[in-house]
Amino acid sequence: MDTHFRRRSNIFYPKDLKQLYNLSDVVWGKDQPITDDELFDLKEDITIVITGQWRYGAVSQFPKLQAIFEVSGGF
Repeated sequence: MDTHFRRRSNIFYPKDLKQLYNLSDVVWGKDQPITDDELFDLKEDITIVITGQWRYGAVSQFPKLQAIFEVSGGF
């Protein structure tokens, strides 16, 4: 979860965020962009990305990626 320009509290109600953490292994749940080094270390295991905008390069670099949820609020 890398919502970068948005805050998690603007996207999820507290109970929904808690449920997300209970149902999944959130590897980056901060209100700041994930670092390139952290992303590089995790990209082989990432299955879902929740982001304000895709900025991570080619999707093919994420072999287990199943879904991308863009939460920018735009169209």
